[in-house]
Amino acid sequence: MLCLTMPTIVMLSLIGGTKLVTSSGDATVRIWDFSKGGCILTLEGHSCAVWDCSWHSCGDFVASASMDKTSKVWDLNRYGHCFAVYCSQYSACRFDVMVF
Repeated sequence: MLCLTMPTIVMLSLIGGTKLVTSSGDATVRIWDFSKGGCILTLEGHSCAVWDCSWHSCGDFVASASMDKTSKVWDLNRYGHCFAVYCSQYSACRFDVMVF
């Protein structure tokens, strides 16, 4: 499987006007805080390039989709703990509002 190793930003997602999540060709997802002037958290766990990322509307969770055929959900309140992994041929991810 081809894995990109360069730290090229693939996707950007902004929340709250001060924070940004980026996915990258180096298999990481990074949380950036403009008010602090840089990266505040690096999420590691994918084995290949991460093609997409998305914030949950509450700002506490990030979803990522990778070329390693997994999608992960990260809990930012637990320092980026990955609590869900889905295996398939994912190329994009988005959080949807669920109404019960």
